[in-house]
Amino acid sequence: MGTKKPTKYDQVRTHLMMGNTISSMEAFNLFRVTRLSAIIHTMKHRDHIDIESKTEQSPDGAYYSRYWISKQWLEMDKQADNG
Repeated sequence: MGTKKPTKYDQVRTHLMMGNTISSMEAFNLFRVTRLSAIIHTMKHRDHIDIESKTEQSPDGAYYSRYWISKQWLEMDKQADNG
């Protein structure tokens, strides 16, 4: 058996765990994710990952959310991996 292909959830989680941010458009362009908000909801409520967000405005006036994992949560996760 070959290696299992990462799920959309896994791809977004890995991206965020590396300290990156993501918006819906970026999620679609990078991973073909069409329901980023559902993935973010799962990360927050099932996996208890501290996700932060802010609303931004595109040059054409559209509003969208940008998500990232809090620095504090990332530091705690690093310590847990090292300890």
